[in-house]
Amino acid sequence: MPVLRACRVFWHPDIMTVQALIVQLIEAGTRFTERPYLLTEYPNAHFMGQVRFRDGWALVAHDGPAA
Repeated sequence: MPVLRACRVFWHPDIMTVQALIVQLIEAGTRFTERPYLLTEYPNAHFMGQVRFRDGWALVAHDGPAA
């Protein structure tokens, strides 16, 4: 369940920018000597370099910028 105080609604045109920033952050994190916890790899689980965004992954407003 999402933490409502940590949620934000994005305006539809901003979603591509948000996705690009997430991909850039993950790419940078994989190059750190000490990776962030979410990017930890295990013997049978490795990041393959592709980030996929499922439908509904973000709250999107189609009628204008979110307040």
